Amino acid sequence: MQPAVARVVELAVTQARARTTRAAVASAIVAALRRIHQTVNEQAGYAAATILDDFIRAHIRAEADKGGLPLRELPADTVHDARAEAILDDCVSTCIALNAFTPANGALITAVSTLLDHLFRQIEGAPDPDELFARLRSPERMEADLGPRIAMVH
Repeated sequence: MQPAVARVVELAVTQARARTTRAAVASAIVAALRRIHQTVNEQAGYAAATILDDFIRAHIRAEADKGGLPLRELPADTVHDARAEAILDDCVSTCIALNAFTPANGALITAVSTLLDHLFRQIEGAPDPDELFARLRSPERMEADLGPRIAMVH
């Protein structure tokens, strides 16, 4: 199933990239990673979120060392494209659903790995891990990513 997850992410990033700038796609990827991080933290707890953080940090370090990628800043937090973010948000929803059918959170790990690889391409380097984690944990951006609230009346 992991190849299918990687393909879903590939298609989503390709579609987002066809509609906007590299910086906006990079911001949408960060928003997608933020949603995965938030979901893991809420559904599986702090320990699982810490394991995900360790995986992200190790993936960035391994790719930067292997490919000699320079550290690059992420695009300004004000760079957004609603279409790109919607495409990648749908992609994350699919990956979360597929994760229920894979052992050891394989679908989410594949999704995170593939999203990070695409982030490297969009910013032409590796993100500073501390800057990335600050964005992944930013409560203001999490609230903005969730969109408008609809009240339920019982």
